[in-house]
Amino acid sequence: MCRATCCTSAGAAGASDYAYDAQDRLIAAASGVQGVATLDAAGTVRTSHYFYDGAGNRMLAQEDAAGGEGGTLRVNYADGGNRAQPAQGAAVQYDAAGQPLMTDGREYGWDAHGRLLSVRQNGTLLASYRYNHRGERIAKTAGKLQRHFLYRDRRIVAELDDQGRLLRQYLYLGDTPVEVIDTAGGEDLADGERSGIGQVMADIGTALGHLFRGAERLAYVHHNHLGAPEVVTDEAGKPVWQAGYTPFGKLLPAAGRTGGFEMNLRLPGQYEDGETGLYYNDHRYYDPRQGRYLSPDPLGLRAGINTYAYVDGNPLKYVDPSGLILFAFDGTGNSYPAAKGDSISNVRKFYEAYDVGNNGPAFYITGIGTTNKDMPYKGNMANGDGFDQRVELGFSFLEKFVDTDGGTTTLDIDVIGFSRGAAEARVWMNLLAGRLQDGKYVSATGKSRCISLRFEGLWDTVPHLGYLNGNESKYNFAVPAAGPGQVKFAAHAVALNEHRGGLANFNGRSILHTPTSPNGGNRIEMGFIGSHADIGGGYGTGDLSDVTLMWMIKQAKDQGIKMLDSVVNDNGWSTVTNPILHDKSGNKNDPGNAPNFGDRDFIYGDGTKVKQTRAVIGNDTAWTKGFVNYYPVWCGPSGAPAVGLVDMKKYSEWLKSQGVNIGYVIPSNPQSCN
Repeated sequence: MCRATCCTSAGAAGASDYAYDAQDRLIAAASGVQGVATLDAAGTVRTSHYFYDGAGNRMLAQEDAAGGEGGTLRVNYADGGNRAQPAQGAAVQYDAAGQPLMTDGREYGWDAHGRLLSVRQNGTLLASYRYNHRGERIAKTAGKLQRHFLYRDRRIVAELDDQGRLLRQYLYLGDTPVEVIDTAGGEDLADGERSGIGQVMADIGTALGHLFRGAERLAYVHHNHLGAPEVVTDEAGKPVWQAGYTPFGKLLPAAGRTGGFEMNLRLPGQYEDGETGLYYNDHRYYDPRQGRYLSPDPLGLRAGINTYAYVDGNPLKYVDPSGLILFAFDGTGNSYPAAKGDSISNVRKFYEAYDVGNNGPAFYITGIGTTNKDMPYKGNMANGDGFDQRVELGFSFLEKFVDTDGGTTTLDIDVIGFSRGAAEARVWMNLLAGRLQDGKYVSATGKSRCISLRFEGLWDTVPHLGYLNGNESKYNFAVPAAGPGQVKFAAHAVALNEHRGGLANFNGRSILHTPTSPNGGNRIEMGFIGSHADIGGGYGTGDLSDVTLMWMIKQAKDQGIKMLDSVVNDNGWSTVTNPILHDKSGNKNDPGNAPNFGDRDFIYGDGTKVKQTRAVIGNDTAWTKGFVNYYPVWCGPSGAPAVGLVDMKKYSEWLKSQGVNIGYVIPSNPQSCN
């Protein structure tokens, strides 16, 4: 497991030890580390103990005490739910969304988006908050204190006073703040672009301001293994702020916190509000005393059975938010920019719409038969030569990231792929799982990062490796739903109208173990109208593939992955304008009498093969015929033969039942092909 069982801080006189239950939840911690306020007033080792119910609610917590009942916090929960109940007799009230309105003498005010607007204690206003359209908290008022906040990539980069003057800046290395710049008295921000002489005068004003206000004060931030600040030093290396924490992040008293320096950043993504004791944590507020969020996860039950839980009861392994990183394996012949006459695939579209600011970096791997600056080896589209090189390129990207990022949070891995690229993604994910050491990926240089296999999004997996598929037995295409190598969530969009069989087969690979394995939980495999590239994209004629793009984006969003709707909408990917059904098999809608050796096989994890026309993947090929207006003759270019148009009005109604809302335009001449 990638979890802490013991650790020793640099320069410390002792060590910390931890124990876990069978669900990997922290149940005990003992700390004897000195110098960062981890001993109690008598110099005794601090110990913490925790007890949870079956849903992961922390019912008992003994923190910040040498023993006995004095430091024990008991929390009760509503029957059949996860809402915390205060001491007996105290008033408690939640709204329909599960957000507390009144508890323990506090009143909370919320907006329609689930954002905390105000906190009152026994009727007295403690604080009020404001947010921008992205949900970032941009201002707070607590008594006479007013603060405004600026963000970049959802990280606080500056604090301003009520006049808009710059008070503090935060500089980051990766996700970790490493330097703080304070400006005594505040500094007016630059207002737009200036002319040359205007900029000179502004610079003179800035210099004079520094002369009379005093120079900016620089401080350097030092962190623990989770990224929480433990020590802040000045330019001379002298500590100006020190901190220790309970395992769930509550700040402990520290004699070394002198000189008036304040540091409100806690774990990555958290900012402590002294007026309430809560930590603002992007979309929600975290209560370090109870070790849980104040309000439920906006993802609802998709985030887990307990929507208030914090890091699955293991604060020494996880932090919120975790880092995300995407690996995008494109299909055979697909590249960016696309070849003449083609369009970019769904892999590239998803890559473009992936919000790197909120998630993390994304790496694109071009398809077999193409090259780019990262992949000079073209390979062979006929037999799949170049497969191994692309899998290895994924590891080269990961190695470089782990070596240079400097982050300490658990790294959530997302992969997507189409066709052979989907096969590459599956093989790469299994190889990665096999290379983890106690949940960590260790690079060749010795640097390491805790890894979580988060999301696997696949479009019509077709390995076709070696002539007659002779090389496929060398690879592991499994997508385990449990046990070693388990991916938290996998989604597979399958082509119900792909019928290329025989020697040049396009045999598909299911993510399910058997034909009777159910969808649900952490696996979903769904069949859609279209041939292979109508599902994964790439045809220069028609845009039916945008249907499965929008479906896959929905699956990703449901798992908490941030996607840029503006990119999707601005490129027209959320609207189907020309729903052409293609067919390269020469089979049209009757594979049994086709010249291309009949139908393809759809292969399950246990080796069972089912002909595509008989496979039931949510739906079957016969179901698609009720949505297609077939042309009397084939038409279009030979590389993309069109056989009909999909009735998008009817199809969109079914898509709504799958949670996909997509626009469409009905072609002016639906019975012919030009």
